[in-house]
Amino acid sequence: MKKPFENKTVWNEYYENAWDARMNIMKEIIASGEKHPLRVINLFESIMRFSEQHRGEDGKFHYNKDSGLLKSENSNIDFSVESMNIKESDPLPSGANESTIRSYKNSFYVSSSYSMTDKIAFLLDYIRNKEFEAIVELGSGYSGNLIKLFYQGGTEIPYYGGEFTDSGTMCADMLGSLTNEFKLIPFKFDYNCPDFSRIKEKNRIFVFTCHSIEQVQKIPDDLIQSIAQIAKYVTCIHLEPFGYQVKIDNREEIQVDQKQAEYFNQNCWNKNLFEVLIHSHFKKYVNLTFIGRNSFPGDDKYNPTSIAVWNNF
Repeated sequence: MKKPFENKTVWNEYYENAWDARMNIMKEIIASGEKHPLRVINLFESIMRFSEQHRGEDGKFHYNKDSGLLKSENSNIDFSVESMNIKESDPLPSGANESTIRSYKNSFYVSSSYSMTDKIAFLLDYIRNKEFEAIVELGSGYSGNLIKLFYQGGTEIPYYGGEFTDSGTMCADMLGSLTNEFKLIPFKFDYNCPDFSRIKEKNRIFVFTCHSIEQVQKIPDDLIQSIAQIAKYVTCIHLEPFGYQVKIDNREEIQVDQKQAEYFNQNCWNKNLFEVLIHSHFKKYVNLTFIGRNSFPGDDKYNPTSIAVWNNF
């Protein structure tokens, strides 16, 4: 029997270190006078867009703050006496690259680096006219998704953030303490030994995951069943990169799936989410209602986001 929080992997340890480093940046922002959690997150994300980040040989998170931020005005126009020449520009005046490669459905494509998919807008659209009594994110990091979901229009109900790392949970506590506008309740959570006792008894709950199961190489066969038992009526959406796990009959494997499978093998990331979802449906633990393969472009070109929706009623 695994004990909670004792089955750390390379990626668990990486994020323990990463959330701590990111929390220190947020502390600097708060110390500068910022008191609104969404402003803190947005300023933090701007800093990180221009910070070199990588996982070092020691397995830890390393970053060089604002290393890509332009220190002087960027110009791409050459003037002569009678003409002007506009050069292809990279980076943009903000310092971000003009273009990036993304993957969506069955192909790769080039888009603006600022055309990030707003998964929170999708979640808001889904929950806006439904009467949930609490919202739970599993693998919530510093609870940035929950904070954005509330401030983009989420209802005033409790928001629970279940996170494996101590540093992510502490950071969520720090951000939640900045406001009384909504109730953010971080709690420790382990996909391999799920414990939902922190969640107060509710009748109708909405649960979601967003690129967190991806880092659990193999989830337990009964994980979905455990989530389904949180409340009488549970609706769950997984925004996870499992597209390559969905095999399509009579069709050659597409390049996006091949690259994603290689990427996941290299990182020792999840290989069985879709299998467990199908198992849970046919065992009648849940009702699987929607599967969308590579429905959102990923922030990483080899990591498009797929959608799975299920309920327990």
